[in-house]
Amino acid sequence: MSEDAKTLAAGEYAALGLLKRSRMHGYEMARTAREEGLTEVCPLEQSALYGYLNNLEAMGLVAWTESRQGRRPPRKLYRLTPRGSAIVDGWLASPVTRMRLVRTEFLAKLHILASIDAAATAPLIQRQLSVCERYAESISSTISEASGLPRLVAQSRHSAALATIAWLESYLREIQPPVGAPA
Repeated sequence: MSEDAKTLAAGEYAALGLLKRSRMHGYEMARTAREEGLTEVCPLEQSALYGYLNNLEAMGLVAWTESRQGRRPPRKLYRLTPRGSAIVDGWLASPVTRMRLVRTEFLAKLHILASIDAAATAPLIQRQLSVCERYAESISSTISEASGLPRLVAQSRHSAALATIAWLESYLREIQPPVGAPA
């Protein structure tokens, strides 16, 4: 991932993801995010979205053309640039690295990816499972060595990681029929 991409907010990535589907006006992007529930996990309200689009344009990740409809004022129709497309492709293929991001950024990523390339969701979930399993193992080894509040924190983090792993495994089974089952 490029240096620019490392500085993007989850909402900026989600905006790129929406544009990966199709060209859109800012208002249409905000409405789509709201209707699909993306605003539950990413800040994609209209006021934030226009700031994201300005940043993404300044980085050369999106461009726009003016569109007119009848007597209405002109509107910007946003599209991904080739660089923006490459960056969002990398984001969509990569698991999140922090557990707390599973319930926000990962959910947004999973939703957008499912609408673009449903076959790619299971491999993404498997990669996310690997990250979560490594994290749970690393936390597990610290529990027995800790005491007091540090032990409670480690136990809490371990428990949360195990719950996330169980949810990911359950969702993976939900979207993948068992081997040999009719599709």
